[in-house]
Amino acid sequence: MGFIKLLLLSTLSFSRTELVELTAKQNIQTLKYFYKKDDSNFYMRGKDSLAFSSNFKSYPVITEETASQYGVTTWNNQDFLIWKSLDSHRVLSPNKDKKIFLYNVKSKTLENIGEGVSPYFFRRGKFISYYSMRNREIVVITTNNRAKTFRIKVNAKDPYFIPSFSISTLDTLYYTDINDRKRSGILSFDLEKKKRSTLYKTTSLGINLELCGTNDNLYILESSSGKKSFTNLYRLNYIETDISKRDFLFESAKGPAHSLHCQNDKERIFFIKNLTGLSGKTSEVLSYHLKVKKAFIHSDLKFVTNLLSIEGKLYIPFRKKIYVLDDLKGKFKINKELKEDD
Repeated sequence: MGFIKLLLLSTLSFSRTELVELTAKQNIQTLKYFYKKDDSNFYMRGKDSLAFSSNFKSYPVITEETASQYGVTTWNNQDFLIWKSLDSHRVLSPNKDKKIFLYNVKSKTLENIGEGVSPYFFRRGKFISYYSMRNREIVVITTNNRAKTFRIKVNAKDPYFIPSFSISTLDTLYYTDINDRKRSGILSFDLEKKKRSTLYKTTSLGINLELCGTNDNLYILESSSGKKSFTNLYRLNYIETDISKRDFLFESAKGPAHSLHCQNDKERIFFIKNLTGLSGKTSEVLSYHLKVKKAFIHSDLKFVTNLLSIEGKLYIPFRKKIYVLDDLKGKFKINKELKEDD
């Protein structure tokens, strides 16, 4: 596979966006994960096979007789979490658990570790975590001691609910849940003490919470799309257990927001937010700059719904293309300060 290149599109070319388009010699839609070292990537080979390519050599990783869809993530470009959705054209339920595998590219070993959704590496590979929709539980696996596996039950009765979760440097799991009154909240579970605590409860219906963690802090994105829509971004230090002492970073009377990312830039927290302006409601990628204490818009696609984080960079999948937020020099192509009255 050829080296992944970045192609800068101007407003006079085939797209109206000013963003950078990701291009490759192969079909960009087949890529599931890529990284620059050895020009390596995971890609779909045909309808059923996930393959790995590096140094102009490729081989299959998983092959199924029925049509499958795959996802891939890593923390070190050596150990990968791969999730597989079997026969996705027949199984249309959005709450179907996926088969999750741990794959090592050096040894080419593939290990089935469970079934669920939202698999992640935490703490530089110390933990693997995913959510089992069937059992309504968050599973946390200690990678160097598989016997040390935790299963934390989630209260939410909504069959389509998927909690947001993160594991701190103090080995505490933070996760979102919904109580019997249908109010969202944030809970913590100390993996060593096996102690659960309630950190935060919302007071109204229809409020969504998302979590993201760095080395020192937990970031909380709270928003609503109701009549009184809003978006708030908070920061809470891991050593603090009193939610009232959280830092209020960003507050907006308009919402909702989602897709919180806090590990791609030491100075910025990224998320997707609905905007209301002269052109009507749109959704774009925003960042909150921790030092400048302002929010900035970084896309112009008007309908951004998803963000991919690969090798520390953020990508926007959009209408059979993939866009990058920055240009070849590493500067944001679009960097407009957010003004709510626009």
